[in-house]
Amino acid sequence: MDFFIPPKELIDKIATPDSMTSTYRIIPPFKNLRDTDQMLSAIDMGIIGEIEDYYRFDSVVIRKEKVKIDINKQEISQVVLEGLRNAVIHGSKNLVPVMYGTFYGTNGVCHGFQDGGKYFTRESTKNIFENKTPIKIFGEEVEGLSGTHVGTLEIYESSDAIFVDTMQNVLFCVQYRDRLISPR
Repeated sequence: MDFFIPPKELIDKIATPDSMTSTYRIIPPFKNLRDTDQMLSAIDMGIIGEIEDYYRFDSVVIRKEKVKIDINKQEISQVVLEGLRNAVIHGSKNLVPVMYGTFYGTNGVCHGFQDGGKYFTRESTKNIFENKTPIKIFGEEVEGLSGTHVGTLEIYESSDAIFVDTMQNVLFCVQYRDRLISPR
């Protein structure tokens, strides 16, 4: 698996290229769905903690603000957990590893999801996600593609910008700082 990076237009929304910080996780396949869900929940909590640490540092050290912050954990989790579940269950079919990247900037965070499938290599998929079109199967809206009853609509609603890189097979979801934190 090669590391991926968001396109310049997404980086410009959250940071300058020389100030962006990134982390990657490679999630292996698991023998059963229960183990997979437990691991993805643990990864989600770790990502929330990293985002919280980043913005505490950003607020106190870089911006010299004296205000404490609260992280909107639900907004983050709606993108991260559902994105990971969809990547593992639908993209890789829990047979090949999934790569997740987090890209931090002072103005926001970009999440990247790359699975072993080909779903995000299609222009039709790109148009659906970038336009935040509800996904339909047999003429009905799908809720909770991975069985979580959260679904892609929650990803859409919790993302300020969505970009699909069909060359890298990556779904990128941007969340701006104002969505992620609020003053106490």
